[in-house]
Amino acid sequence: MSVARTHGACLGVAIVAIVVLCAPLSLADGSHPRLILQASSFPALRARAATEPWASMKADAIAASHAGYIPGNDNEQIALNLTRYSSASALACILDEPNARLHATHVRDAILGPLDTLTFGQVWETVVPPANAVFNLIVALDVVHDQLTGAEVTACEDKLQQKVQQVWTGDWSSAGLGAIGTWDVYTGARTTPDDAYYDSLMSSLSQDGVFLGGRCYAWARYSGANRYVKNMYMDVLEFTGVDRRYYDNPRIIALYEWLYGPSDAVFGGPIPFGDCAIQRERDEAFDEPPLYRAARFGQLAGRYAAAHQPSQVQGNLLSYVVPEGPLPPGAYPTSRIYPDGGAFFMEALPTRAARPTAMGGVLWNVRSSEGHSHYDVNAVALAGYNEYLLVNSGYADWGNAIPGYSWSWIHDDERSGNTLRTSSRHASKAGGGVVEGFTDTLFDYASGDDGPVLPDDIHLRNFVFVHGDRFNNAYFVLFDEVQADSGEHILTDLHPNTFAATGIRTDLAGTEYTATIDAVAHDPGQVKLTFFYATPPSAVRQLNGGVATWEAPGGGFEGKYLEAEYIAPASGDKNLVTILFPHDHNHAKAVMTRLTVGGSSGATIEHAGGVVDTAFESAGAAPLTHDGNTFTGKALLCRRAANGANVFYFVRKGRSFATTSGPPVGFNSAGDVSLYMRGTKGQIVSPGTRVRFTHPRVFRVKLDGSLVSTADSGPDWVEVDVPSGTHSVELLTRRSAHPPFHVFVF
Repeated sequence: MSVARTHGACLGVAIVAIVVLCAPLSLADGSHPRLILQASSFPALRARAATEPWASMKADAIAASHAGYIPGNDNEQIALNLTRYSSASALACILDEPNARLHATHVRDAILGPLDTLTFGQVWETVVPPANAVFNLIVALDVVHDQLTGAEVTACEDKLQQKVQQVWTGDWSSAGLGAIGTWDVYTGARTTPDDAYYDSLMSSLSQDGVFLGGRCYAWARYSGANRYVKNMYMDVLEFTGVDRRYYDNPRIIALYEWLYGPSDAVFGGPIPFGDCAIQRERDEAFDEPPLYRAARFGQLAGRYAAAHQPSQVQGNLLSYVVPEGPLPPGAYPTSRIYPDGGAFFMEALPTRAARPTAMGGVLWNVRSSEGHSHYDVNAVALAGYNEYLLVNSGYADWGNAIPGYSWSWIHDDERSGNTLRTSSRHASKAGGGVVEGFTDTLFDYASGDDGPVLPDDIHLRNFVFVHGDRFNNAYFVLFDEVQADSGEHILTDLHPNTFAATGIRTDLAGTEYTATIDAVAHDPGQVKLTFFYATPPSAVRQLNGGVATWEAPGGGFEGKYLEAEYIAPASGDKNLVTILFPHDHNHAKAVMTRLTVGGSSGATIEHAGGVVDTAFESAGAAPLTHDGNTFTGKALLCRRAANGANVFYFVRKGRSFATTSGPPVGFNSAGDVSLYMRGTKGQIVSPGTRVRFTHPRVFRVKLDGSLVSTADSGPDWVEVDVPSGTHSVELLTRRSAHPPFHVFVF
């Protein structure tokens, strides 16, 4: 598992059986088990073993219990082995009735014996793993309680009480609080909601449920095999009724949807923001208790989690008991925007087999930070064709430098990420969030606001992903908008997954560069990433920078990256267009040519078969005309088919677009809108303004699936009032000049 060493950080045979499994037990009578199940649920739990995955879990639990405890070589391994042995034995005690007493004594012996070999202290190894082991031992004792004698129970409880008192609740408070809290529920000392634990969990989440320190520590804290004390204490609180703020909590639901879905690279594996490293493993699968109960947080979280299930499972008590049933059919995520979190874009994945050929990218922007956050507001990361393409600084353990590069470079320097800066450098790890955007079947767009990152300047990073289709390959565009002082230096850094020794090829100095993806690569050297600076920089430099990952000797490698420099004009406003085009032997690179029209910069992107895309930045004050298109706005990206017809157009913060050849297509608006249209369907971000849509034979407009009133109309155009917000758009067209009830919709 990619985060295993990151430190610092009711199914039933009948409906009645489901009710029994899920009904909480009163804590007043002192009966056991009480923490995650009742004794009355044993028959239904045994009935589960008739089907998978429960049958395999049962067999493994019995085998692991009989195999005995395996001593560990260090504190973390001792804790993991204690957890494995006690959890399997407790589950076997339920499922293997003839030998229930034998399995119960295995739990007893684990508590009274090897638990004493654990060291408790105030560093990660002596805080989180021991707390996790104590949590699991408490839950296991609760299950086997009635199979032990009174003297045996008393001895186990006395030993656990001693260890609970040694659990530290400092910097890793959610682990300590989880262990201590579970003990308090077991003993009856806690009967009211645990605000300290709840606040600890929630403080690390954005308002949209994105973990502030990135995907790797999110997985470690909310799904990791060696620290599920941090998140499955909530299952104890929910089952007992002590604290019911978790399963139905919108932020926690969103967390698990994000964690098991968009937080992954398109091929499966962590996307590197914050303390998070890239890895060679693809299409990750995990056998971890929190994964199996993901549907507790809704069907979507459950379906995403199911895509991570391994083919072989272990007999873990929590994996077997806490889920209400098996996970639903697996599903892969689609593009999604979190205003407080970032934009997670990816091509649709109809099957697992599609993962190695798909493309995706992320714009990171959270409005808060925590200890594992980096200076990566408005940074991007790209993955596709089964490789990490554009990476950030990574991670190789808390506080660790790598050969040639300090911990400060990795953790606290914006130059080590795919960021933009001005002379003032980054002053915050928290940004202004994603202020607008939308996703569509072929086209995704998001605008990230730097917020407090550049205290004296303003940066809007507009991230666009054009999906591939049957004829044209996928690529990305950065439309950066900067407000700085006259003459101030503006710099962008872009880090391909490329060894410094390999270097980056200069195809056209100051304009086009190609990196070979060969550092932490699945198939080194087969995929390339071309950088095209459509807006002319004053300089482009190839620099060396460290990238941290456990998969390199010494914990990291030295990579080669590009730094482009621009000078703010007298107005201080500078717009930049940068095209990022991945390619390999199956996906050809487009031919890109720089354009300069009326003081605006851009490029054409020529695909095979005569399809041409055009990207432009503009001040937005006056119309700009090129190659049969006219627009007024901050940015334009449009596609022309080989026959000259418009395929799609996107205008950011603009008031018009029109084709000057071919069928009339475009819009005019009274206020600045961001609009994408592909044929008769698209997306719009509106301030609340009137918009005229132009399209052949259009006569009505739908917003968000509902017809809206027409303010005015004419041949091939309709005006409507578009309310403030983001809306889907559909233009209804007549098949011919017949009555309007005869509608043809593309």
